[in-house]
Amino acid sequence: MSVRARALMEPAAEVSERTPLGEVLSRLAAGKHVFARSERRWRVLEPRKVLCYPRTRQIVDLPGEVVNPVAADSAAAAILAPGGASAVVPVVDDGQLVGALRRERVRDALRLDVASTANIGTQVARIFLHDVNNALIVLRGGLELGDEHVALGMAEHLQRVTEQLQRLLTRQPSAPEQLDVAALLDELQPALSALCGHNTLRVRAPAGVTLYASRASVERVIINLVLNANAALLHSGSLITVTARDQGACCEIVVDDDGPGFPDHVIAKLSRPDEPSDDARHGIGLTSVHTAVSRCGGSFELCPRPGGGARVITRWPHRG
Repeated sequence: MSVRARALMEPAAEVSERTPLGEVLSRLAAGKHVFARSERRWRVLEPRKVLCYPRTRQIVDLPGEVVNPVAADSAAAAILAPGGASAVVPVVDDGQLVGALRRERVRDALRLDVASTANIGTQVARIFLHDVNNALIVLRGGLELGDEHVALGMAEHLQRVTEQLQRLLTRQPSAPEQLDVAALLDELQPALSALCGHNTLRVRAPAGVTLYASRASVERVIINLVLNANAALLHSGSLITVTARDQGACCEIVVDDDGPGFPDHVIAKLSRPDEPSDDARHGIGLTSVHTAVSRCGGSFELCPRPGGGARVITRWPHRG
């Protein structure tokens, strides 16, 4: 996993060895991890230890755990290396404190990424194998009838889609970059159409719309949302629409379907991704979609589609 420490940071504050404990307590009460730095040494100040001393005492009087900082652009998983016993470490950029990284949060992110990839792979395999079987029937029929044009066309179609799905599902996490959304969706469209089976996919992406994120994360989110939409549709011939639009402060990628939509209580539950849900549409990764978009500095929203159906809006930053 190459998720950067910056993507999983939590708020932190830096204090000096001479800072009174009363000030430290106010930082902790604000939900920040607090680190004391003297020369090149960092110490993490744990709330339970701070509370044991009078507020007038200084940090230098406290026993504290010395911790090694991690660079903001280094792999977050480095905190899990053997010998790293600290529950939380400082994250630095050019020598300055920019946040804190918790071991437990990194572990959760690793588990979620593995589960997300496995779930997507299972759904893609199930849907795509059905589509391949239908395509092979057409291919065989073309061969039996001596229609080489039909047979060759279907064989080429299968080869293109199979290669693309394999590439998408084995793509490793990548560093954030500036992405041309229209070009990305144009490249994804054949694979997404295959995942829609007998339903119709429509892609709308005007030229010039860009976002800043990991390409692998954006592709995974779009695949996941199309799979969710397709799973919810009740009738063949339904419509799934993927729309990209520039909203000034961000880029939106919206996935609509004309299925039964989300009931209000489901929207409320799925908008809180830390809570488990038994809803069928949640089972193949809306939590991981929320996490992936949030890591990139974006946001996620579920709402009814005007005219009926479901709408999922993901908002991505234009730049880092």
